[in-house]
Amino acid sequence: MGSPALRDRLGYDLVRKCGLRWSEFLRFLSNIQLVLNTRIRGEKVKIDLHGYHPSEIVFNGTLGKIVEQTWEMGENELTLIHGHGRNRGITPGFVNTNTGYFGLCIRQALRHDQSLRRWIKYTTLDCREMGSTTIRLKANPNPTRKQFDIPGM
Repeated sequence: MGSPALRDRLGYDLVRKCGLRWSEFLRFLSNIQLVLNTRIRGEKVKIDLHGYHPSEIVFNGTLGKIVEQTWEMGENELTLIHGHGRNRGITPGFVNTNTGYFGLCIRQALRHDQSLRRWIKYTTLDCREMGSTTIRLKANPNPTRKQFDIPGM
């Protein structure tokens, strides 16, 4: 039945009034948690990379791991939010772009890194949104992953 403190905290009296056994209630809670943690296949994945430097994501292979693991999850689209590098009181040297240095590094890697082409459709690179880059992924008929496993992220 658990400790008295645990029973009080989870509303043991309420559970009893509903006619449930304590073990049934705990099983019910674990089922709710399982449903909430389950990803829906085909859902768009958005990863916010604010706070990271290109050397931490692009130049050390982490971007490749992100793309690969997104594909392994069976997702069909990946959006990387990197920020647009403006509104900081600095005039960037790349005025005619809608992104900053980080975004340019990400987009260059997605366009030119041959190893990423196993998972992405590189011709679907979408750069229309300021501060983010979206790419479509190739279909994965047998997803093998449910969540990301990238150390340090």
